[in-house]
Amino acid sequence: MQMRLIITFFLGICLTLGQFPVLLAAEILGSCAEKSQSQSQSQSQSQYQHQFPVSKDDPLEISTSLPVRVLRQNAELFLAPTGAGQSGRLDFDTILEPNRLPPKASSSTRIQVKRSTEQRPIGWIERRDLLCQQRPLKQGRLERRAFIRTQPASQSAEAQVQAYGDPARRACPQRGCSPLTRFQHAFVFAEDRNTGSFLLARHYLLGDPFPLVGWVKGKETIEWNSRFALRPKDDRETVYLYPTEQDAIDRTNGYPTVGNNDGRWYRYPLHVPILQKFQEQGVPLFRVSAPTPGVLVSDARIGESASEFGAIEALNRLNRLKNMDILFLLDGSNSMSPFIEQAKQAAKEIAERLVRNLEHRGNRYRFGFRVYRDTYADNLPRLDCENGVCEGRAMPSQCEVSSQEGELREFLQAMEPIRATTNDRKNGDKDFEEQLFAGVRQALTDLKGCEGHLKVLIILGDHGDRADRIPPWIREEIGRWRVPPWAYILQMVKNPSLSGRGDYEHAYQAFSDQGRELIKLMVPEQYEGHRIDRDALFISASQNDAKKRIVDHIDRYTSSRDIEALKSALQGGQALKSFLDARMQQGDMPILFWERVGRNLCPDKNRSCLTAVNHQVTDGYIRDNAGWEKEVWLREEALSGDKGLTKLLGAIVSRTASNPAKLRESLKRALAKSIEEFTGGEPPFTSSGEELDEFIRRATDLPLRDDPMFFQYSGRNLDTIDRCEIRHLLGYLSIRKEILASIENHPSDRPDYRIVNRRPACPLGPKGQNIPTLEFHPRTRQPLCKDNKHCSYYRTTGVGKGYWLPEDLLP
Repeated sequence: MQMRLIITFFLGICLTLGQFPVLLAAEILGSCAEKSQSQSQSQSQSQYQHQFPVSKDDPLEISTSLPVRVLRQNAELFLAPTGAGQSGRLDFDTILEPNRLPPKASSSTRIQVKRSTEQRPIGWIERRDLLCQQRPLKQGRLERRAFIRTQPASQSAEAQVQAYGDPARRACPQRGCSPLTRFQHAFVFAEDRNTGSFLLARHYLLGDPFPLVGWVKGKETIEWNSRFALRPKDDRETVYLYPTEQDAIDRTNGYPTVGNNDGRWYRYPLHVPILQKFQEQGVPLFRVSAPTPGVLVSDARIGESASEFGAIEALNRLNRLKNMDILFLLDGSNSMSPFIEQAKQAAKEIAERLVRNLEHRGNRYRFGFRVYRDTYADNLPRLDCENGVCEGRAMPSQCEVSSQEGELREFLQAMEPIRATTNDRKNGDKDFEEQLFAGVRQALTDLKGCEGHLKVLIILGDHGDRADRIPPWIREEIGRWRVPPWAYILQMVKNPSLSGRGDYEHAYQAFSDQGRELIKLMVPEQYEGHRIDRDALFISASQNDAKKRIVDHIDRYTSSRDIEALKSALQGGQALKSFLDARMQQGDMPILFWERVGRNLCPDKNRSCLTAVNHQVTDGYIRDNAGWEKEVWLREEALSGDKGLTKLLGAIVSRTASNPAKLRESLKRALAKSIEEFTGGEPPFTSSGEELDEFIRRATDLPLRDDPMFFQYSGRNLDTIDRCEIRHLLGYLSIRKEILASIENHPSDRPDYRIVNRRPACPLGPKGQNIPTLEFHPRTRQPLCKDNKHCSYYRTTGVGKGYWLPEDLLP
């Protein structure tokens, strides 16, 4: 006892003096305050795992383009690196730019921050309140992922899992706490070991505009720290999931689960994750994470409910809403001569701000313009006009913009030659009214196509149409749109040389009246009981901040961050209506924005859009070889990237075959060199004495099949392997590489390959006998689904793009 006290006292002194390497757990893993494993009492940046790059000229000035995020709701923002003076509090998940470190002599644990849209710093914040992780935490070489262990929908709201704005799970962010009820997995970006909470996000790479989901209790999650999952085999109409180990062993109380005989699982983004493989009473079992069937009642099997299909369709439409088509309709007549350059400049500033604002980096914009005048312009040889509608740039033919800067550059170049006409009266223009309505009709035509994009029409002019009221053909045209464009009207100031003339004033007033009437046709008065401020869409250039107002309006309506927040809510199971109601009550975005989102996502207000997706997610058990196919999830770059599996196999084969006279030595060198490149410099397995599969599991995140085939060899095996067996190995690897390449190039097709009962004439060693002989027929591949083009090995999920591959396809 006395010795124990002495040791405890000694350790305490060592810790106090900082002379002993400590392994204290960080307050929050993933925060900017995460401690390194060996530290001293000096308050230098080196004590932290996360070290900000600094300027060469100023060691305290942080030099990085990577943002940080606020980890805790109402985190204190301080006036100085030390002291209690505060300048405010910050909302959870606020994105900031780190700006400056505290003086080295200071004991401060704060950093100075600023907003991405502002140059001046806003204050100092504690490192522990900031997230520095741009990617998930890792367990070994695998990123940490988790499912929410959700409760049945019948339970009270208090029993449902909520995502909070702080690790103590007490405070909600301004956007509200998110209910999590859907079978979706997320990445773990931070862990508070004091409270046992995990910080979750849907995306692997946490760049703008992707939001954090929030903090949940670790015990409310099921961690999935592998890449393997299960799906029903293609010939099965029904397979079974069991609630307990004993039920799986006895084949009793099984939940019937919809099979894959119609290929539907090739459309699903998520398959049944394997948590553990083991044997019980001699029966091989998988422990899996899956929703229980009480929620999804389609013909009494686990499948899709109406609300599930509604959520999936809403997510598909939501991705399209991150594309916006903006068309400028400009009056190019003589009365606009003093203002045409201002109108072009306004269009230029709107386009540039949208494209170059970092908060919109997830959006894609297409731009177009159309110029209208009057019918006199049809006779002007230098203009290509018809019925007073003249030059323009229609929307690009491609719905997806490949280069945003290129699209902006082409748009601005096309606008440059626009000039107002002169001597209109001499050319036959007998009044001040223009062909506004003909211009609007052509603009609506120009905006068609690429359904699902948000559409915006911006009209810049001064005079209205000679028709007093909007003609029926314009009303019919707008009525044919499922979701019409919304319109901004910017009326230029009066021409001082014409102001006061009765006919001029009449035409000027007509533009105001007709513009407001157009807005009423395109934008409803209210949405779900919330009034839409339609007056804000008509802006007079006589107002000092007219240009800024229209830029700010458009800016607010293109919030990719709000789109991602809604996407995250739907992925978590929240009903679309519930989310929109909460955000409209909050009032942080214009009602018109949410009206457009709601009408695009749920055009018919069907029940599937209004109902939450409630899954009860828990553990389950599946018998091995009982109608289920084992699969592996490979991110896109892990299969087809520069360090992907296809390139690795190709490099091994080509390097070995380059020296046929010394196949054994060539194979060892090829393996060592290729895997060293693949692992980023890990010492070669040939010097470690490990089996190759042991080395791969330790040094890479490459998934291996249960029977690792090629990767079963060790360096010692390769020293004695027969040349004939090496040729057999190279043939096997070459075909495996061709099969994987076929899936990359044709992900909707099943590769045509088979194991044949043919062996080399030479004797094979025990390991070589495990390597099958394959035949591959690249031209006779078959579609995964005969009647659905959306079936594919390649899937886009909430956590990235990649492939669900049968384990049998791994080498």
